[in-house]
Amino acid sequence: MSILGISQTIKEARKRLGLSQRQLSEGICSITALCNIENDKYGVSPSTFEALMSKMGIHCKVYPTFENQNDYECFKHIEDATSYLRYCKLDLVYQELENLQSKSYNHNYHYYQKWLYLYSHLMIIDKRYDTDIILDCLKKGFLLSQSSFDLEKLDPVSYNYSETNLLLFYAFFILDRQEDYSLCQNILDQLESHCSHDQTTSFLYAFIQCYYFYKTEQFDEAYEYAKQLQLKSLSDGNYTFIIFSLYIKGLSLLQKKHLKEAKTYINASVDTSIIYSPLLTDALIRHINSIAPDLELKLSLDVPDVKIPNLLSLDFPNNLKDGYFNIYSKNVIGLGDIILHRRTAQKISQIKLCQGLCSKSALSKIEQGKSKASILVSMGLLERLGLSSREFCFYGSQQETAFYKIVLTLISHYRFHLDKQKYTSYIDDLIAIADNDPLMLQYCYLFKTQLTTNKSEIINLCKKALNITIPNFELINIPQYRFSNVEMNFINVLVNAIAFSDNFSDAPYYFQLIYQYATDNNIELLWKKNYLAVALAKYVRFLGEKEMYSVLLARYKQWDFSCCYFYLDVLLDIYYYLSKAYHSIGDFDNALKYKSILTSIAIILNNVHALEHIQTDLDFDKT
Repeated sequence: MSILGISQTIKEARKRLGLSQRQLSEGICSITALCNIENDKYGVSPSTFEALMSKMGIHCKVYPTFENQNDYECFKHIEDATSYLRYCKLDLVYQELENLQSKSYNHNYHYYQKWLYLYSHLMIIDKRYDTDIILDCLKKGFLLSQSSFDLEKLDPVSYNYSETNLLLFYAFFILDRQEDYSLCQNILDQLESHCSHDQTTSFLYAFIQCYYFYKTEQFDEAYEYAKQLQLKSLSDGNYTFIIFSLYIKGLSLLQKKHLKEAKTYINASVDTSIIYSPLLTDALIRHINSIAPDLELKLSLDVPDVKIPNLLSLDFPNNLKDGYFNIYSKNVIGLGDIILHRRTAQKISQIKLCQGLCSKSALSKIEQGKSKASILVSMGLLERLGLSSREFCFYGSQQETAFYKIVLTLISHYRFHLDKQKYTSYIDDLIAIADNDPLMLQYCYLFKTQLTTNKSEIINLCKKALNITIPNFELINIPQYRFSNVEMNFINVLVNAIAFSDNFSDAPYYFQLIYQYATDNNIELLWKKNYLAVALAKYVRFLGEKEMYSVLLARYKQWDFSCCYFYLDVLLDIYYYLSKAYHSIGDFDNALKYKSILTSIAIILNNVHALEHIQTDLDFDKT
């Protein structure tokens, strides 16, 4: 089993849809280039691959061969910027896009198109540009891969998602300029059915449609559309659109003179934005002051000083190409090159990296490009090197594809607390597909831990699973290893089970080892937010329930909790116990401050149960 070749992936998808090479390549690359790609003579950049696949209605990414190191780094900047945007970390989005621009987009117009629509998100809140300049850039970016720009007669079926997003932002900035609302609505009408095929694009479409209703004073429609956008964003965990949707709900109610409810929503959206993005906070406060200067917001946290980043150049780049290249070039970067480069830079031995995943000789062949690994081995190696592999979706054998599809379904079912019987049925299907493959069975054990509350059973399942890849594993040896995501999940589940069992005395030390592992190794932030954030939240809960409030407050001041800010539900737990901790030492100002921000987060999350719990369990107002 190995990662499916790019050529085979494209060719099979094209033939399945009955498309000719001419039809697929139009606007992306030449027919000759596509022919060479499908015959495995040419490589293709990730962005070009995605453009080809999205034109066929398949939204996906693959970990292909990169033209050179610069190509790989540009790809990473785009993927990281996209992740940070999802979590409303706009300052980090600026940094990634600035880095991408400094690398000249690897002279790849697909990378430039993605940079342009990602930067457009930031220009929504940054009003320093002239709108005419923005519209001109969006038009030029679109025309890099399309022959015409006729807004009255669009052909969305022939567009990839980057092109569609550029058109959507064009509609937004026309709308924001308060000119020709009908043209904006015409663009939205023509793109509506096409946008539903891609989740990211569908969020953008819903936001602009919602904003259109507000700008055209259809406040009932704006409120209802914003409400649906909020629920949709919550289910997907897209914090940028959660904050935007709640803010528009508040603005719509404000225009309808429902002052009290409007202030609640606007206050909650601004309050939450303080946690995530000072840039967005500044923009929201400036906007609300311009339209309702007498509206008094009662914010839970102090508004931080904002360092406005330098404007990025909107000059049209030169020498852009379409991203295909000779796959046999000596500068080509493959998966093995990335693993080798990261491993040697971190001074990790092959044995330490590959333990339990593959043999040392197999890793040597992978690093030399002489063989391809299975999906789970590839992901495990990348994750043990501190890379978040979630930005890379792999194509593998039929077994691997079916397996990973159920894994994603199980993650979704657990997240939304669907019925236990259906969850168990999916695990049975997963075990059947695994067919005794040890790395697949390891995932099966992970999901099984969610089916019991018996701490001894959970602890035994975790130890059994960890021993598949790390024989004789002991928690005290955490700093000696490098872990994949699934291994780190087991460690979190294991330590949490110990912490809330009768034998919890060693739990604080184990939590400290997890924190030490994440801080001592070369672990990127997007990895930490997935696994360290969970561990820190469980540690805070442990200290809170044991009423070890002095330790809790000391740890919160000493340790870096920034990775936890990616998750609102994690912050709910942390701020709840912080509020109780401050109240226990008589610091009522801080106790009320964290209670107040908890309330705003619960409103953002539409969590009625949490709101009731906050009001009853943190009844400090009378103290």
